[in-house]
Amino acid sequence: MHLNSALARKSESLFVAGNTCPSLLKCLSILFFLLWEALFPHPASPDVANPRIFVLNSYHYGMPFSDDEVRGLISVLPSQCQFFVEYMDCKRMYGNAAYLQLLLEQYRLKYAGERFDAVVSLDDDAFQFLLRHRDKLFPGTPVVFCGVNHLEKEMLQEQEGFTGVVETTDIADSIEIGLHLHGEIENVFVITDNTTSGRVNRAVIEEIDHSRRFPARFLFLDPGTGLTMEELLERLKDVPRRSIVYHSDFFQDRDGQTLDPENVMAAVSQASPAPVYVHGGMYVGHGAVGGKVNSGLYQGEAAGRLLNRILKGEPVEQIPVQWSGITRYTFDWEQLERWDVLESALPQGSVVINRKVSFHERHRTMILGAAAVFVLQSFLILYLVWNISHRRTVQKALQESERRLRAVFQAAINVAFIITDARDPEPLVLEFSPGAERLFGYSRNEMVGHPVSVLHLEEDIRRFPEIHRMMREGGEGFSGETTLVRKSGERFPALFTTYPLTDHQKNMVAALGVSIDISALRHAQAALKESEEKYRTVVHNALDAIFIAQDGVIKFPNPVTLQMLCYTEEELARIPFLEHVHPEDRQMVADRHQRRLKGEQVPATYTFRGMNKEGQIKWLMTNLTRIDWEGKPAVLCFMRDITSQRFLEAQLLQAQKLDAVGTLAGGIAHDFNNLLQAVQGYAEVLLMDVPDGKPGHNELMQIRRAATRGSELTRQLLTFSRKVAPSLKPVDVNRIVVNLREILDRTIPKMIHIKLQLVGNLWRIHADASQMEQVLMNLALNARDAMPEGGELIVETGNVSLDEAYHAVHPEITPGDYVRLSISDTGHGMDKDVMQRIFDPFFTTKAAGKGSGLGLAMAYGIVKNHHGHIICQSRPGEGTRFEILFPAIQETEEHEEETANEQLRGGTETILLVDDEEWIRDSTSKLLRAYGYHVLTAPDGESALERFAAEKEIHLVLLDLMMPGMGGRECLVRLLESDPQTRVIVASGFTTHDSSQDILTLGARASVPKPFQLRQLLQVVREVLDADG
Repeated sequence: MHLNSALARKSESLFVAGNTCPSLLKCLSILFFLLWEALFPHPASPDVANPRIFVLNSYHYGMPFSDDEVRGLISVLPSQCQFFVEYMDCKRMYGNAAYLQLLLEQYRLKYAGERFDAVVSLDDDAFQFLLRHRDKLFPGTPVVFCGVNHLEKEMLQEQEGFTGVVETTDIADSIEIGLHLHGEIENVFVITDNTTSGRVNRAVIEEIDHSRRFPARFLFLDPGTGLTMEELLERLKDVPRRSIVYHSDFFQDRDGQTLDPENVMAAVSQASPAPVYVHGGMYVGHGAVGGKVNSGLYQGEAAGRLLNRILKGEPVEQIPVQWSGITRYTFDWEQLERWDVLESALPQGSVVINRKVSFHERHRTMILGAAAVFVLQSFLILYLVWNISHRRTVQKALQESERRLRAVFQAAINVAFIITDARDPEPLVLEFSPGAERLFGYSRNEMVGHPVSVLHLEEDIRRFPEIHRMMREGGEGFSGETTLVRKSGERFPALFTTYPLTDHQKNMVAALGVSIDISALRHAQAALKESEEKYRTVVHNALDAIFIAQDGVIKFPNPVTLQMLCYTEEELARIPFLEHVHPEDRQMVADRHQRRLKGEQVPATYTFRGMNKEGQIKWLMTNLTRIDWEGKPAVLCFMRDITSQRFLEAQLLQAQKLDAVGTLAGGIAHDFNNLLQAVQGYAEVLLMDVPDGKPGHNELMQIRRAATRGSELTRQLLTFSRKVAPSLKPVDVNRIVVNLREILDRTIPKMIHIKLQLVGNLWRIHADASQMEQVLMNLALNARDAMPEGGELIVETGNVSLDEAYHAVHPEITPGDYVRLSISDTGHGMDKDVMQRIFDPFFTTKAAGKGSGLGLAMAYGIVKNHHGHIICQSRPGEGTRFEILFPAIQETEEHEEETANEQLRGGTETILLVDDEEWIRDSTSKLLRAYGYHVLTAPDGESALERFAAEKEIHLVLLDLMMPGMGGRECLVRLLESDPQTRVIVASGFTTHDSSQDILTLGARASVPKPFQLRQLLQVVREVLDADG
């Protein structure tokens, strides 16, 4: 049923929110109408015999709103009025100035010489037309307008003879009720057109949006250029959940075609996946849910009442404009049911149309009347039959009833029955049951004939007259809780009920009082309350999340649950529990939950990944117990956030892997470097006899290079496992990238394009430059292997400042300033299983012999050794990106060591060479002798001390640090004890940073790592000998 049509029919019933008796309302409405007609007859006829009224309608016949205005106008005017109605058809001819001029000429010609008692304008276009042309067409004739949307007072300052009703649209209230009824609405999609009223309403809605009155976003389906009907319906299909649609206007499409508003509304409602709200009453009943609507019928009636005053002779200048519109919350019952809106949620006094009325409700009075007649007839027949036998048995039944009552009276030992005389101003006890004797401590003889007041408190005694009066007048009992008094004076709580006892004339002659001691109940309630408070205190102050999982949602959550998931209790009651579980773990959690509810044996404690409202992923450990909650199966959940614990476990596992590799590397480093020292030393000896260009020279150089590469591999293992600390200094990462570019160009195939994106003014980091080169080289080579068919290798640098928000997502990274180094490729990428193991030592996806599996592991170890962080992002087919973050420092310049290509210099001093490996002693002594030194050798620490003591002058001791028997450390101490001025250089195949520093602290002048090259050895020897020179 259409709203305005319903309002136009006085006999049609309107249902108001909260009304539960529509038939009674209909009867009362009819009675009220008849009473109104009797008390308030129709107003007297106007002063004018047959008033002539000219009505100018802005639109066309069949426009619902303006047609309802005409109907409302006519309904309140005298029947003898003559109406002359003209339709301007401005919806179809909107903005056509030539057409308006033609109308003016037509009306001037058509109504020349005609006289009207009043002119009525319907809606804005007719009103504006009369403002400009009233004096040309109907000079001096009063004008009553209605349906005018926005009227400024200045518009009437220079106009005389105008009054009327302003049409106010409660757009904001209509939007607000839509947001209120559906809750958690995020978007309001607005439908408008480019007609006059459409542009005005659009401006109002835009102002509401800009005021931020409502939290929802306002989105106009028409960007301002207009839409066709098909485009509008297509856009409506994309309206997302948690939205409402606000239908303001759509009278014309983009091409100017006038549309039937009721058909438009029906199509919009059918296409929209969200409820539609309006401020126009003509839409309610055609698919809109409703809103605070205006009605053409109300507008017309209001204008008619003003016109009646004019027709009765009241000057139009004394009739003020009615600025406040007539709007009312109005809803369509069918749409309320469609969108699950409860009638109880509607504003008080809301009109609901199209409500379904059952046959019983519609004809309730007739049905009840017929049923009453049938029952009455049946009752009379049965009464005649029953009355004959009843008289015979009533006496016997009465006697049996009295016997049973007395038996109950005597047997109820926990209930006190007391009968008092109700005719006495101070009630006296007539009967006192055994239960009363037990309860109060008085005997029957002590109480019968005595006032019952001794059992009550003074404030209750004062109420006796009032209670007796209520029982006499109402014929019903009185009950409640009270405090009674025992013979001992003890007071106790009791449930007390008193019933009137009447004679055959229904006169109250006595009262039966029934009392039950509820002291035990009160104690139990107090204990229960205390227990509940203790339980609530424990749950609310627990450090773990505690809640009930039932019906697929979370119930009874404690504060930790709300804090962990970032939802309110009301939100949790609506959101399915599995939405808080990571998608990859949902199947496992759901399966275990269902099996547990069925009583199957499943693990009570397990871990899974959860997600809170902000999208953060957390590792959760839960302990679950099946219970019954409010009569249904449920699960009691104890849940703990172990995200930090999982992170620490992962860090520990990685550290253990590194330590295992470090232990392996440290164990073999000394012996391996000693072997390499022999290879390199003999190669150096042979190279002295085979100059460049001679046969065998290149081969010897290759042997020396191989030994050097073996030494570098050992050092990489030690660095990776953090057995050797880096040599840190302020470093410019940009400079390292630029310096390495030439090497990369030679190493990376030409089909791979290398692209550098380096930011200027890059912050410095504290780092070992050579290790930074190793990291960059390893990652670049890894990217090369991922692009066998070619691609792009991108190296980027940048300054980043990470805040607490980033730390919340990456808890291992402390907020602060970082230098970011990124290496990206366009290769084949990796899946999650490979990514989880890429930093594991010796893990590789390459074929046998194609990779050691140490490149990325070394990079990881170096980054961690520099207190940095390395993050890998990759997907199959989308390439790989490594992002490294190094803590930035304030220093702006690097401290570079100056190196000089010094000429190799020898000497004639005496050097004692101490090493347990014969080939090292042999090769090293030959090298030193070749440069003029006198060399003595010793295979261990004991013989070295003997040789040192036997020789008259030893200028320097070259001491191996790790030897069997007396180690190099003890030998060093003993040498310095015998002569503190002894020059000692220590050498070792494996020496950690801390032990080297320790050795130098003990008194050694320098140290050289094995395998050392000839230049390195000669330079250190010469520096130590010349230091005291």
